Amino acid sequence: MKRFLPLLFFVYVLNSQTMAVLEFEGKGISQTDASALSDRLNNELYKLGEYRLVERNQINEILIEQGFQQSGCTSDECVVEVGKLLGAQKMVAGSISKVGEVYSVSARIIDMQSGEIEKFANLDHEGKIGELLKWGMKNIALQLVTGKMDEMAVDSSSIVLETEEKKGFNKMYMWGGLILLGGGTAYYLLSQENTGSVNVSVQIP
Repeated sequence: MKRFLPLLFFVYVLNSQTMAVLEFEGKGISQTDASALSDRLNNELYKLGEYRLVERNQINEILIEQGFQQSGCTSDECVVEVGKLLGAQKMVAGSISKVGEVYSVSARIIDMQSGEIEKFANLDHEGKIGELLKWGMKNIALQLVTGKMDEMAVDSSSIVLETEEKKGFNKMYMWGGLILLGGGTAYYLLSQENTGSVNVSVQIP
């Protein structure tokens, strides 16, 4: 069996295609955040094992040689040009935007042979930008490669939001109960004012 492992690895490398991920354009967020999220997408695509990924440093060197900044190569024409210089079969480009409280990630795979967009992936998230690092870019990678999303990650995010909302409602009901209890106690004390002293003990868990 061990003799066949190098052969299997060679077949895998021969069949797998090379992909390069350009730094996403930041719209309404800092380019530092956009760069960090682009790095995470690169890692998530690598973990899926469908493509051989070009090193980000190598991409940066090509862009500098051609007089581009990573965040400045956003048009499909530029992406195709850089992809050919890198010798990649597939290129990933996109943007991360913030509108109000919603972060929107848009990504696309461009085929170098045809120069056409092969796949799209979109994700909208209302909350903190750090959530995109935790699960958002993984979902983008899954959409680009398999066409599916990681529903567990999205559901768990929703559960957290729902839990926080329930906590808020529980606090409101608790304070409402305390107010009613206090009003009832005051009424009882007033009604017993002429009958002598009354000791009232209220325990709040």
